[in-house]
Amino acid sequence: MESAEIQAQIAFVDGATNGQLWTEVGGGSVQRMAGVSSDGLSMRHVPASSQARLVEIMDALNPDVVPSQQVIAELMDMSPRTLQRRLTDEGGTFFGVIDRWRMGRAMQLLLDPRLPVSEIAARLHYSKSSHFSRVFRRWTGMKPNEFRESELL
Repeated sequence: MESAEIQAQIAFVDGATNGQLWTEVGGGSVQRMAGVSSDGLSMRHVPASSQARLVEIMDALNPDVVPSQQVIAELMDMSPRTLQRRLTDEGGTFFGVIDRWRMGRAMQLLLDPRLPVSEIAARLHYSKSSHFSRVFRRWTGMKPNEFRESELL
């Protein structure tokens, strides 16, 4: 066999292209690998479920980004309808996963007494802290500050 035929495809991360995964295909030409997101998020590891991927993306999002189904689907390299269908197949909904993520993060963040409730609301992608407080009360039956006080005793 000639060395060109033996040459294995080499996957590498090209820092000049925002960390995209590329593969060498012979003759020195390269192409983007199928199934690898150009956003670099899917490079770390690919979680087993769409719900787990959604949670990872929510953890990585800047608080200024509104986590709409359209935005999240684009980050996951799929259409909003495909995302919806996959979440339904896994027994969930987009808003259900987001709601559970927000509740878990809220409880974690409230354990830090240095963080004001308004900052926690912003980190959880709420436009107003009053909206966050109402939702938190629906989840737990108490206000965020009451939860914080009960947990920090």
